[in-house]
Parts: sequence; structure tokens; C-alpha cells
Amino acid sequence: MNKKLFVPLLLAAVSLSACSSPAADDKTVTAAPAVSTAPVLADVPAGCPSKTSLTVKTSSTPETTFDATTGLLVVYKANPETAQLAFGDFAFTSDNMYSGLGDGKFKVSFGLTNKDKTPVNVGLFTQKATDNSKVSDLGLSTKESLFGFIGDKATVDLKVVSKTYACGTVNIDDGYASVKGDFIAQVNAK
Repeated sequence: MNKKLFVPLLLAAVSLSACSSPAADDKTVTAAPAVSTAPVLADVPAGCPSKTSLTVKTSSTPETTFDATTGLLVVYKANPETAQLAFGDFAFTSDNMYSGLGDGKFKVSFGLTNKDKTPVNVGLFTQKATDNSKVSDLGLSTKESLFGFIGDKATVDLKVVSKTYACGTVNIDDGYASVKGDFIAQVNAK
């Protein structure tokens, strides 16, 4: 073989093997899928669950239980007789509670009001017109649709309200959609 031809061929072979080395091909990294996890809460009050697990069902969604990544009770300093509760399987803040689903699948939200102007605190909130403590503006958002609840059978039982956490039980079912379960929410005064 001609030495003048051998050297360029040898260099080409070495260059090609360096470009397609098995080590370079084996270093393909696949990103792990994002997983929504419930936060670990510190100093949870006695009688409160350590996380929010809500079971939802709609006419287009089979019964599904989700652990909330975010749970907020927003109390308004200017109107302490009103508050908003919201839960979702994705992260959001009190400043963007109603901005959509983000990367989540479920969001539940509703308002709490005391007709007698006393601050929102421990007690049973219902949809009944005769009751003082009212639950209203009930909403369930899924990837498929948005549900508002009708009727007067919804209840939210606030069992603990502190400066840090609120917890209790929600039971909403109007025959078309439902939200049920125990919750814990971080209290946010605005």
C-alpha cells in the first residue's frame, strides 16, 4: 500500500471513530417526567390531616382522588367576614389563584362568608339561605371543563383555623359534579 495514501486514510478512520464513539452515543440523557407531589407541612395542628386528598367526579371525569400540591385559605383584612379556599394539584399563589390550571389537572375553589360580619373561623359553612356561614362561588376546573355547583347541599366544615393553617372537610355534590375529602390549607392574610 502507498504510504502517501495510508496516512490520510488512517487519520480519517481515527477522526470518524472519535465522532461516533460508543461512549458519546451512550450518554443520551432522558429527562424525568415532572411529578406533582404534596408538600411536607411543618407544625400541623392537632386534628388536621398532614395533606389534602380530595376526591372529584364530574359528568366527564371518573371519580379520581388527587393530593393537593397547593392549598390556600385567603382571608381579607379589609373584609374578615370573607375568605377564599383553593386547592390544586399544581403550584400557585394567592396572587394567581384564578389564573387557570397551569400544569395541573384539578383545581377546586370556593368562597366562605359570614352574613353577620364576624370573621371567618371554625364552623360549618353551607349553601342554605337561612344559615349565617355561607359557602359560595363553588368551582371545579379540570382539563376537560369548568363546573359550577348548583343546589344547596354543599358544606365546608372548618375544624381548625390558626394564623398558619386551616383544616376541615369539604362535601360538595350536586348530582353533576362532586368534591369530597379532608383538607389542610395554608392561611394567607391579604
